[in-house]
Amino acid sequence: MSKSQKISGEVAFSYFIIALNLVLSPILIILLTRTLGVELYGVFMLLVALISLLSLLLQPGLSQYLVARLPELPKKKWSQVFHSILAFELLFLSSVLLVFYFTPLRSWFLEFNKLSGHSELFSLSLFITFTATLIVVYEFYFKAKQRINFSNFLGFMRGKGWVVFLLAFFAVYRSISLTDVLMIWLFSNLAVLFIFIWESRSDIALFIGDGGINFGAAKQGFLFGMPLILMSVMTWVIMTSDRYILNYLGSVELVGLYAVPYALFSLIFNLGNAPNNVLLPYFSESRVTNGKKYALYVSAALKYGLLVLVPGTVGAYLLGSELITLLSGKAFLASVPLVASLMAFPLFALIGAIGTNVLMINGRTKFIGLAYTFGALLNIAFNLFLIPLYGMHGAAIATVISYFVIAVLVFYPSRTLVRFDYKYMKIPHILVSAGIMALSIAFIHPVNVVSKLLTILLGCAVFGASAYVIGVFNRKEKDLFKSIMSLPFNRKATKLK
Repeated sequence: MSKSQKISGEVAFSYFIIALNLVLSPILIILLTRTLGVELYGVFMLLVALISLLSLLLQPGLSQYLVARLPELPKKKWSQVFHSILAFELLFLSSVLLVFYFTPLRSWFLEFNKLSGHSELFSLSLFITFTATLIVVYEFYFKAKQRINFSNFLGFMRGKGWVVFLLAFFAVYRSISLTDVLMIWLFSNLAVLFIFIWESRSDIALFIGDGGINFGAAKQGFLFGMPLILMSVMTWVIMTSDRYILNYLGSVELVGLYAVPYALFSLIFNLGNAPNNVLLPYFSESRVTNGKKYALYVSAALKYGLLVLVPGTVGAYLLGSELITLLSGKAFLASVPLVASLMAFPLFALIGAIGTNVLMINGRTKFIGLAYTFGALLNIAFNLFLIPLYGMHGAAIATVISYFVIAVLVFYPSRTLVRFDYKYMKIPHILVSAGIMALSIAFIHPVNVVSKLLTILLGCAVFGASAYVIGVFNRKEKDLFKSIMSLPFNRKATKLK
């Protein structure tokens, strides 16, 4: 299998993982809300927020360092660098969590969140945080090794895959407690961590044979990654500040209405950003070994992202009310006008994500941290100014402006570090194909779930066929598609011989 086929398969598998997450997320909500009740479900969501935030803060950019810097080093050094970083992360993570548990921070957190009666659950959450943070570091190590599908699958098990075990537990016992939920999540994480360690057993032997911990490598990893904590935190601020300010200046109902179209466009962005995430290890490798391929991979991330975002955004605009009711029912029809206000957000977010990756693999992490800090502060300021004037639309405009500013700040300097091949991207052709798709569905107004899904499939088919005929794809890409489509038949033929 060629590298192009391998990358295409990895992108396809990423979409499969996204689809699984989309299926399991609502199942988890339905199961827990019906079995735990309102109060305990609220406790669970608070603990999930704690786990997410701590996992973000306690993994100080080390995962990005691994995927950005390891490919530049001789492969014989990878094991020592990774395990040196892992050893320091283990020490850092353990120290912080022990301080959190054995100091007044613990009682303060429990009292502030009205969780004083749930100390046991809090302890389980810290164990989950410990395992989840280490898993993320391992995920990016295996991505750096270009074992993308393996890493993505175990990352899925960390994120939502454990829900399958929760469903099996419920099917057997017909009831479930919040302690059961957290224990199943923890044991699933432990199993994932064991698989990663087992797969790294030869690397561990090499690490020991090379003399153990390399303090210089660990120091470089932390210095590289620390500014990226700022990026992660500020991204979280941009994603959440509008909701808190909407709630403070408006009402919780406005937050609920705003969240649905935001979730729709977040999904479109995640689908469009999948090629960028898959190609990141290849960016880093080719930057050192092959400048022409480096430019091609970065350009491909933007091209294939646009191939999802452009028709996705146009389709969301045309089918706004149908998609909103498909996701959340008629009670959320009041949020339909927000679709037009938010529709530019995925495009700017994608451009910013690609620019960020280019800067990151070139070591410009301090600039990234400053750019996202400026974007977050701008987001808060615009929310405070625009929400009193325009309500939900003000929050949407603030979000779009923030992502636009970040996209400009990180994408413009990235153009000096890699040469984007706009001729290869065929952006005008993509826009024409999206226009043809728009004409095919503009006058269709599906009313039930089946007809809505069929309309979405029609739009995808028309866009794909138009893009193929108009010339979005070059000869090599068309040959690649044909070879991928023929792989299952080739395997069957091989088995029959």
